[in-house]
Amino acid sequence: MGSMASEMELAVDILRDKGIPAAGLRLRVFRPFPAEGP
Repeated sequence: MGSMASEMELAVDILRDKGIPAAGLRLRVFRPFPAEGP
């Protein structure tokens, strides 16, 4: 997920340079949903 954060920062910088308000989120924990329901 670290590589995604750097891509997100680059995209946000490009959008801001064009005058488009943008922000990004960094995920600290990723836990996928279980394959089966409860």
